[in-house]
Amino acid sequence: MIEFTEEKIKEAFSKADPAIQEILLDTWVTEDMTLIGKNLKIRVDRVDAIIRLIGYITLNLIPLSKFIELLEKEVGLSPEKSREVARKIDEIIFSKIREEVKRKKQSNFDDYEGVKIKKADNDSEGEALISDMKEHASRFAGGNKEKTLSDVLKENKTEIVKSDGLDPYREPLE
Repeated sequence: MIEFTEEKIKEAFSKADPAIQEILLDTWVTEDMTLIGKNLKIRVDRVDAIIRLIGYITLNLIPLSKFIELLEKEVGLSPEKSREVARKIDEIIFSKIREEVKRKKQSNFDDYEGVKIKKADNDSEGEALISDMKEHASRFAGGNKEKTLSDVLKENKTEIVKSDGLDPYREPLE
């Protein structure tokens, strides 16, 4: 079975999106996989191995494209059973994960109301964000797909800060 060191898993978990972290700490993935295993008559030890693979895939330690291959090699399922299990897992578990991440990102986006971009020293309003976005676009075009836009923003000069609720462009009421 593919195994990762505890440090590697902790590192991947700490770098994961908060929505992914929350999903992995919840029990529904294990419960759903246990039900899938019962319905498809998969032994308990194999179900545990599949749950571990789902976690590794969710943390991007293993690419999803290798899932069926790993079900065959690591879990010991036949090619037909591997495809059936992968289809069920995608239908029941990975679709829920995608929806949950999308829902959490949307709720986080809703929290951005009242957020403004704090300009860095000697930058005009918004130039820091634009330069960071251009830098990200050039990195992405150059083939560096490892960093996300949020990673680039974190390491560059743009900061996102909560506003105090006042519109900085309005004249103060006196």
